[in-house]
Amino acid sequence: MQRINHHAEDRLKNEVECSSILSCRMVGEIKDMSRCSLDNMYNSFDDNYTTHFSFDIQRRMMIFSFDYYYDDNLQKDVLNPCSLVIKDWTSIQYSLEPEDEYFVLENSSVMPELALILEMKQEGNNLFLYAMSDDNEYINLNILDATVSLELVDMTKNVNVYRSSDSIRNQEEDVFMARIPYVRNKDELLEALKSSLRIPSHITCNWDVMPKLLEDPFWLSNWRQVIIAHDGISELPKSDLSMYRKVIAECRMHSMHTLFVFKDNDYSLMEI
Repeated sequence: MQRINHHAEDRLKNEVECSSILSCRMVGEIKDMSRCSLDNMYNSFDDNYTTHFSFDIQRRMMIFSFDYYYDDNLQKDVLNPCSLVIKDWTSIQYSLEPEDEYFVLENSSVMPELALILEMKQEGNNLFLYAMSDDNEYINLNILDATVSLELVDMTKNVNVYRSSDSIRNQEEDVFMARIPYVRNKDELLEALKSSLRIPSHITCNWDVMPKLLEDPFWLSNWRQVIIAHDGISELPKSDLSMYRKVIAECRMHSMHTLFVFKDNDYSLMEI
């Protein structure tokens, strides 16, 4: 996928600074899983399908996102969006069942979309991951010297909406920035979202499908986070503002990957 024009990036930097999940304030808690039992960590996601999976071989990072996790201390499921992050490995190998031979993943390698973690264990510095893909393929991963963490969204805060004046650190390589021009009605807003986010032409955008599209922009798979920066929404009818707030609320519940940025005078209109 082609990266966003650097001139457009420069223009946006003057108005909004962006961040990846790891450094952004929207993470309420980060648990260092190197201090925890990986057996307990596997139990956290037993039979729990991912809401999003991303893999970046060049940055040595993979992220499994979930709607909830099992808290071993509380002995119950916790309905809180979270991400299992595996990164900074020195090497990664995979085998595809029923094949037994392991292959080293190169910079050009593509990882299938992993939908379910079936088993996770550690032997010395080796992390073994057994997973199922969206296509029902079974994959073994052998990851050496990885850092593993569990990131939890702080659900007490409005984690997806920011003022353009908020100071959020920019990390260009992680972020896709979409610019939404001043819009006056629902049709202009939906068309601007479709164009700026490069939503495939065959997808019809309306209020019903937009929450799912924004919480999982699968066509932007090379990007870890999506920033939607708005020039102005103050002239939207109240009914359209209400519907857009509902769309953002859905993203708050199901995604840490999409952020919405509004100018100071519009921010209060969109607070959830």
